[in-house]
Amino acid sequence: MWTERAPSKRWRKRVYWRLIDEFGKRTGIPVIMNASFNLRGEAIVHSPTEAIRTFFGSGMDGLIIGKFLVEK
Repeated sequence: MWTERAPSKRWRKRVYWRLIDEFGKRTGIPVIMNASFNLRGEAIVHSPTEAIRTFFGSGMDGLIIGKFLVEK
């Protein structure tokens, strides 16, 4: 079962909307797609370590994990 305190939910919502707003300012496209994260033939990512490994094997330019931005 998953539980979360309300202040934490509000904080995450604010951070997410600030991310979308900033992305829109920089690119002119205020949309962020949330999709499964994996490369062809690989299982879906389940941890930050797997996300970083998959990111470096992909054609992506940047990866956001929590409050951190990883760039190539």
